[in-house]
Amino acid sequence: MSYLHIDEETTTGNAGVPRGALIIAGAFAFTVIALAAVARLSNKGTLGEQSSAQMIASRALVFSDHADGSIGVYDAQHQQQLDDVSGTGGFVRGAMRALARQRRLAHVGPEVPFYLVKWSDGRLTLDDSATKNHLELGAYGNENLASFEKLLVGFDRTAAVTSRQ
Repeated sequence: MSYLHIDEETTTGNAGVPRGALIIAGAFAFTVIALAAVARLSNKGTLGEQSSAQMIASRALVFSDHADGSIGVYDAQHQQQLDDVSGTGGFVRGAMRALARQRRLAHVGPEVPFYLVKWSDGRLTLDDSATKNHLELGAYGNENLASFEKLLVGFDRTAAVTSRQ
Protein backbone atom coordinates (compact mmCIF):
# COMPACT_ATOMS: atom_id res chain seq x y z
CA MET A 1 0.00 0.00 0.00
CA SER A 2 1.38 3.43 -0.89
CA TYR A 3 0.70 6.66 0.87
CA LEU A 4 0.22 10.06 -0.67
CA HIS A 5 2.71 12.61 0.59
CA ILE A 6 1.61 16.26 0.52
CA ASP A 7 4.27 18.93 0.78
CA GLU A 8 3.52 22.10 2.67
CA GLU A 9 4.63 24.16 -0.39
CA THR A 10 1.87 22.81 -2.65
CA THR A 11 -0.88 23.54 -0.15
CA THR A 12 0.09 27.19 0.40
CA GLY A 13 -0.81 28.25 -3.18
CA ASN A 14 2.70 28.68 -4.57
CA ALA A 15 2.36 26.85 -7.89
CA GLY A 16 5.63 28.12 -9.30
CA VAL A 17 4.43 31.30 -11.10
CA PRO A 18 5.84 34.44 -9.55
CA ARG A 19 3.27 36.98 -8.35
CA GLY A 20 4.91 39.77 -10.41
CA ALA A 21 4.50 37.79 -13.65
CA LEU A 22 0.79 37.29 -12.94
CA ILE A 23 0.35 41.02 -12.32
CA ILE A 24 2.16 41.90 -15.58
CA ALA A 25 0.09 39.37 -17.56
CA GLY A 26 -3.14 40.74 -16.08
CA ALA A 27 -2.13 44.34 -16.86
CA PHE A 28 -1.24 43.35 -20.43
CA ALA A 29 -4.60 41.60 -20.95
CA PHE A 30 -6.46 44.62 -19.57
CA THR A 31 -4.52 46.99 -21.87
CA VAL A 32 -5.25 44.89 -24.98
CA ILE A 33 -8.96 44.72 -24.17
CA ALA A 34 -9.10 48.47 -23.45
CA LEU A 35 -7.32 49.35 -26.73
CA ALA A 36 -9.63 47.06 -28.71
CA ALA A 37 -12.67 48.70 -27.12
CA VAL A 38 -11.38 52.21 -27.91
CA ALA A 39 -10.66 51.22 -31.54
CA ARG A 40 -14.10 49.67 -31.89
CA LEU A 41 -15.94 52.66 -30.43
CA SER A 42 -13.95 55.30 -32.32
CA ASN A 43 -13.64 53.33 -35.61
CA LYS A 44 -9.92 54.22 -35.69
CA GLY A 45 -7.49 51.58 -36.84
CA THR A 46 -10.22 49.18 -37.90
CA LEU A 47 -10.77 47.64 -41.31
CA GLY A 48 -14.19 49.25 -41.51
CA GLU A 49 -12.90 52.79 -41.97
CA GLN A 50 -14.92 54.78 -44.46
CA SER A 51 -13.11 56.23 -47.45
CA SER A 52 -13.57 59.83 -48.54
CA ALA A 53 -13.36 58.75 -52.19
CA GLN A 54 -16.11 59.81 -54.59
CA MET A 55 -17.99 57.46 -56.88
CA ILE A 56 -16.96 58.11 -60.49
CA ALA A 57 -18.85 55.27 -62.18
CA SER A 58 -21.49 52.76 -61.24
CA ARG A 59 -23.22 50.10 -63.25
CA ALA A 60 -26.11 47.84 -62.25
CA LEU A 61 -25.38 44.29 -63.37
CA VAL A 62 -27.54 41.20 -63.59
CA PHE A 63 -25.98 37.76 -64.05
CA SER A 64 -27.93 34.98 -65.76
CA ASP A 65 -27.18 31.29 -66.25
CA HIS A 66 -27.46 30.04 -69.83
CA ALA A 67 -28.42 26.53 -70.97
CA ASP A 68 -24.86 25.85 -72.19
CA GLY A 69 -23.43 26.50 -68.70
CA SER A 70 -22.11 29.98 -69.45
CA ILE A 71 -23.07 33.08 -67.49
CA GLY A 72 -24.46 36.15 -69.21
CA VAL A 73 -23.59 39.55 -67.77
CA TYR A 74 -26.24 42.20 -68.48
CA ASP A 75 -26.54 45.93 -67.88
CA ALA A 76 -29.70 46.07 -65.74
CA GLN A 77 -30.58 49.61 -66.78
CA HIS A 78 -30.24 49.19 -70.57
CA GLN A 79 -31.08 45.46 -70.76
CA GLN A 80 -28.06 44.75 -72.95
CA GLN A 81 -25.62 41.86 -72.70
CA LEU A 82 -22.09 42.98 -71.82
CA ASP A 83 -20.24 39.70 -71.60
CA ASP A 84 -20.64 35.95 -71.73
CA VAL A 85 -18.49 34.07 -69.22
CA SER A 86 -17.96 30.50 -70.38
CA GLY A 87 -15.85 27.57 -69.28
CA THR A 88 -14.25 27.98 -65.90
CA GLY A 89 -14.72 31.73 -66.31
CA GLY A 90 -11.98 32.59 -63.88
CA PHE A 91 -12.53 35.15 -61.20
CA VAL A 92 -15.86 36.57 -62.39
CA ARG A 93 -17.48 33.14 -62.38
CA GLY A 94 -15.99 32.22 -59.00
CA ALA A 95 -17.01 35.47 -57.34
CA MET A 96 -20.53 35.27 -58.73
CA ARG A 97 -20.88 31.63 -57.68
CA ALA A 98 -20.11 32.62 -54.07
CA LEU A 99 -22.46 35.62 -54.16
CA ALA A 100 -25.23 33.56 -55.81
CA ARG A 101 -24.95 31.01 -53.01
CA GLN A 102 -25.53 33.76 -50.45
CA ARG A 103 -28.56 34.91 -52.43
CA ARG A 104 -30.01 31.39 -52.53
CA LEU A 105 -29.66 31.17 -48.75
CA ALA A 106 -31.48 34.52 -48.46
CA HIS A 107 -34.17 33.39 -50.98
CA VAL A 108 -33.30 36.18 -53.42
CA GLY A 109 -33.50 35.69 -57.17
CA PRO A 110 -31.04 36.80 -59.86
CA GLU A 111 -33.22 39.71 -61.02
CA VAL A 112 -31.96 42.02 -58.23
CA PRO A 113 -28.88 43.81 -59.60
CA PHE A 114 -25.35 43.93 -58.28
CA TYR A 115 -23.59 47.31 -58.39
CA LEU A 116 -20.11 47.58 -59.83
CA VAL A 117 -18.61 50.86 -58.59
CA LYS A 118 -15.40 52.67 -59.59
CA TRP A 119 -14.11 55.11 -56.94
CA SER A 120 -11.91 58.21 -57.33
CA ASP A 121 -9.14 56.56 -55.28
CA GLY A 122 -8.89 53.75 -57.89
CA ARG A 123 -10.84 51.12 -55.97
CA LEU A 124 -13.41 48.93 -57.69
CA THR A 125 -16.16 47.38 -55.59
CA LEU A 126 -19.01 44.98 -56.21
CA ASP A 127 -22.04 45.40 -53.96
CA ASP A 128 -24.98 43.04 -53.67
CA SER A 129 -27.99 45.21 -52.87
CA ALA A 130 -30.00 42.15 -51.81
CA THR A 131 -27.66 40.57 -49.25
CA LYS A 132 -25.48 43.62 -48.45
CA ASN A 133 -22.34 41.68 -49.46
CA HIS A 134 -19.46 43.97 -50.45
CA LEU A 135 -16.34 42.92 -52.36
CA GLU A 136 -13.25 45.12 -52.66
CA LEU A 137 -12.13 43.69 -56.00
CA GLY A 138 -8.61 45.11 -55.79
CA ALA A 139 -7.93 42.76 -52.87
CA TYR A 140 -7.90 39.84 -55.32
CA GLY A 141 -5.09 41.19 -57.52
CA ASN A 142 -4.83 43.33 -60.65
CA GLU A 143 -5.68 40.55 -63.11
CA ASN A 144 -8.89 39.71 -61.26
CA LEU A 145 -9.70 43.40 -60.89
CA ALA A 146 -9.35 43.84 -64.66
CA SER A 147 -11.85 41.04 -65.33
CA PHE A 148 -14.56 43.16 -63.65
CA GLU A 149 -13.21 46.56 -64.73
CA LYS A 150 -13.78 45.68 -68.40
CA LEU A 151 -17.52 45.70 -67.63
CA LEU A 152 -17.27 49.50 -67.22
CA VAL A 153 -15.46 50.13 -70.53
CA GLY A 154 -17.45 52.28 -72.97
CA PHE A 155 -20.04 53.12 -70.35
CA ASP A 156 -21.66 56.57 -69.88
CA ARG A 157 -20.26 57.16 -66.41
CA THR A 158 -22.09 60.43 -65.72
CA ALA A 159 -25.55 58.96 -66.20
CA ALA A 160 -24.69 55.94 -64.07
CA VAL A 161 -23.40 58.00 -61.16
CA THR A 162 -26.44 60.27 -61.04
CA SER A 163 -28.87 57.36 -61.29
CA ARG A 164 -27.36 55.56 -58.29
CA GLN A 165 -26.92 58.55 -55.90
